[in-house]
Amino acid sequence: AFQDYLDKYKLPYKVVPDETRGTARIVAENGAEYAVEELVAMVLQYAMKIGESMGKGQIKDAVIAVPPYFGQTHRYALYDAADIAGLNILAEVSDLSCAALQWGIDKEFNTTGTWTIIYDMGATSVGAALVRYSSFDSKEMGKKKSNGQFDIKAVKWDASTGGEDMDMLLVDHFLAEFDEKHKPKVATKDAPKAIAKLRKQVRKTKEILSANKEAPLSVEGMHEDVDFRSTISRDQFEQMATSVGLFDRAVAPLKAIIDLLPDYNITMDDIQVVEVIGGATRVPGVKAALQAAMDGRNL
Repeated sequence: AFQDYLDKYKLPYKVVPDETRGTARIVAENGAEYAVEELVAMVLQYAMKIGESMGKGQIKDAVIAVPPYFGQTHRYALYDAADIAGLNILAEVSDLSCAALQWGIDKEFNTTGTWTIIYDMGATSVGAALVRYSSFDSKEMGKKKSNGQFDIKAVKWDASTGGEDMDMLLVDHFLAEFDEKHKPKVATKDAPKAIAKLRKQVRKTKEILSANKEAPLSVEGMHEDVDFRSTISRDQFEQMATSVGLFDRAVAPLKAIIDLLPDYNITMDDIQVVEVIGGATRVPGVKAALQAAMDGRNL
């Protein structure tokens, strides 16, 4: 499964099996082998340094947001990574729950309840949650106080679809075009630097397409000192994404949540707002697919 992930995103890392744990170890250029938890620990340490330099104080504790598909094994592994990094995890919270908290924290609700849907499309996964907000009364210093609360009623996700899949569509498209026009051809395994340069540029191209009907691509010295320049239209990109079912997979979690609404005796008319988060939701094709799944309702 790990190798499949590397192949899907054309990542040139060397992986060897960890015979003791039955997991994978990544081999660095100097020959050193690292468990995934060790690599995540390095990322956490780097994040801690950034936070400490901005906040002018030492970071010892953290609440970490995790994808909704994380199971117990994932969560325990993250605790191990944090332990290696010297970071104490106070809680691991689903990123959809974090978004729900952020949306409701400055609002007032009544006891009858307010319904929303949170949709998230990140780099490598999509998720959606049905959320009910309400209030309850308590006493503070002898005075009545209204408190807001929320319940995550349902969560759906696809851990194999995200914005990175759009990037790879563009990578494959431009690789084929480069190989048609230039020699030597780019072999994925033999030209990791060319792939890396192209990956970096297609991200910019994708972002430009979100605001324009056409976007350029320019990679200096892409392969064997050959410069590569091209263009692509938004229509071309959306046709490519549609042909592989990418937009259908992207909206599947949202559709699954909508299908569950009768279980809670509500309809889309009862949903006050559909909040979208995640960088990939800026792609017009994704927005259009989400709105189509809701019969044209605005996000």
